[in-house]
Amino acid sequence: MGYEQNLHVMASCRGFMGFDPQVDFNDIEKILDAAERGKGVWTVNNHPWQRRGDIEHADDFSIAREAIDRSERRCGLYLCLAREKKQDALRLAGQVRDYCAKRGRLAE
Repeated sequence: MGYEQNLHVMASCRGFMGFDPQVDFNDIEKILDAAERGKGVWTVNNHPWQRRGDIEHADDFSIAREAIDRSERRCGLYLCLAREKKQDALRLAGQVRDYCAKRGRLAE
């Protein structure tokens, strides 16, 4: 999952629409720079199986909030939010939706 060295090449390909490099494996600034150059969409998700097990993680809302804040005016986002229980997933999605709306970054 660590392919930050290839992000610019991917973003410069004809037809580039976006990618999903995870922040646990790739530097966030390199992700945003490549997405911005390619005018693409960065898919951010919180699936536990896509996280490194050897580092501490912020809570899921904090991860989404950082992506929302740091990507503003740089690239679009597609946020995929998951939780084991449906109600927990809906609660997280509601928090993220409300935050996006406050930031003027909500598109439905």
